This record gives sequence, structure tokens and C-alpha cells, in this order.
Amino acid sequence: MRWGATPGHVFRSASEDATRQVRSVPVSPYHDGRAPKVVGSDHRMGDTMTDFLVRLIINAVALVVAVTVVPRVRFEFGDEWWKLLAVAAIFGLINTYIRPIVSLLSLPLRLITLGAAALVINVAMLLLTAVVSDQFDLGFTIAGWPVGGIDANVIIYALVAAIVISVVSTLLGLVRKVVPGV
Repeated sequence: MRWGATPGHVFRSASEDATRQVRSVPVSPYHDGRAPKVVGSDHRMGDTMTDFLVRLIINAVALVVAVTVVPRVRFEFGDEWWKLLAVAAIFGLINTYIRPIVSLLSLPLRLITLGAAALVINVAMLLLTAVVSDQFDLGFTIAGWPVGGIDANVIIYALVAAIVISVVSTLLGLVRKVVPGV
């Protein structure tokens, strides 16, 4: 073995490397048997599930407030509280998966109307929630719709309910961010 120009650096000839059998063993930073963390995943499964449950409760509270405050918006779930959670989950899924697509497609219209088209999107998502709720017989209706025909009353009450739901969801979301541990 020869010493190199820098202290501590060792040069080996090809014959020395050939005679020396060196095994390359990958060293994992997780010596305790844990799986490596996926790049970009900052959440654990428990955090994701907690986040989902909190958003579900926020949606449920917002829907209850809208049903209580806005006339002709009905939600008849009786003693079956699971229907409330089902409608809140449907509303959350629609807002999570369908709303971004509709928002992207309506971006030029939103720019022209300075964001007023967002109200139309909120109304459409609430009406879609009522349709899906009707398909599963969960009891959520807006001015008798989707059972009855759609008219100006349905649109007006859906607009008021969408505003109420947006305000309540925003306030509860702010409380969630401001109060630690919520």
C-alpha cells in the first residue's frame, strides 16, 4: 500500500483490490428494523386518520348549522346519527375529488368574475351532495330537491346553505389551526 499526497488517503493497486475480498454491505439508518421513510411523506397513518376524522366532524357540524339556520334545507336522519356522518363524508369526498377538477376547468370564468364563480361551484357541490344523498336514501334535501323539480328556490336556498357551510367550516378550520392539539 502506498500513501497518497494527502494524509490519511490510501491508494491501492488493482492487484491489492483483487486479492482482498471486500463485501459491500448496505448500511441502513434504521438499525432497529424499521422501514425507511418515504420521501415527501410527513404524516404518519395515525395523523392522516385523525385529520380525516376532524374534517369529517367539521363537515358534519357545518351541515347541521346549515340545516338549522337555512329554511327549507332539510336533513331528516332521526335517531340514525350515522346518516349525518355519511352525508358529511359524501360532502367531504365531493369537495376533495370533484371540486378541484371543476375549479380548474372553471379557472378562466373565476378570473373574469373575480372569484364569484366560486359560489356557483359551492352551490353545485352542495346540490351534488343532495343527489348522492338521495341515491343512498339519507334524507338530505334542499327545498324539496332532488325529489321535486329544480327551480329558483332550490338555487337560492342552496346558495345560502353553501355560504353558511363555508363560513362555519372556515371558522372551525381556523380554530383547529389556532388552538394546539385540536
